[in-house]
Amino acid sequence: MRKIIFILTIFATFSCKAQSPIISMVDFENDDDLELIEGCYLKDVENKLHPFVGIWEWTDGSNIFTVVIEKLELVYEPHTNTYSDFLIGKYKYVENGVNIINTLDNEVNASNMWNGAVVSMWNGGYDTDVLSRFNFKDFGKQKRGDVKIILTEYLTDIEGNIVPIKAQWSLKDKEKTPFTASDPSTYGFSVPTDVELTKQ
Repeated sequence: MRKIIFILTIFATFSCKAQSPIISMVDFENDDDLELIEGCYLKDVENKLHPFVGIWEWTDGSNIFTVVIEKLELVYEPHTNTYSDFLIGKYKYVENGVNIINTLDNEVNASNMWNGAVVSMWNGGYDTDVLSRFNFKDFGKQKRGDVKIILTEYLTDIEGNIVPIKAQWSLKDKEKTPFTASDPSTYGFSVPTDVELTKQ
């Protein structure tokens, strides 16, 4: 009997050590004393990223700007040896009926995000309940930018969850990081920079 108890104790000890600690994104954002350790999982425990997920659209006559945001869970980050939840985005812009740029068909998942995927937009974690900031790649202009998506109109369900209706899209140049900063053809972006998106 003692052997069985001893074996179970060893098994339980190894099982606990093998499980990576889960750290809430909200707690990590709000607590300066929290540190990421190797193998930990920075998780959207409170589901704060969910309101941004889905299809968003801006239209003006025959100009249509579509942004699709997805949530990827348990993405391994090789540079820190940790796991995280991410929002990734894809976009399409049609101007005067002409397709200017389209990344909607890019296949991005938890396995390939840092290993071969063409990622158009990705966030770096939790900002606030109504704000999410993204790194942005403009493959038409061959440059990078910073995007803020701010929920400007929303409802709250009976459990206190945000149900978004509209959001402000704000895209700015990432300072000193255009691929070819001296080339005038890289000025501006291939997509609108300041529009109101509506959740579809």
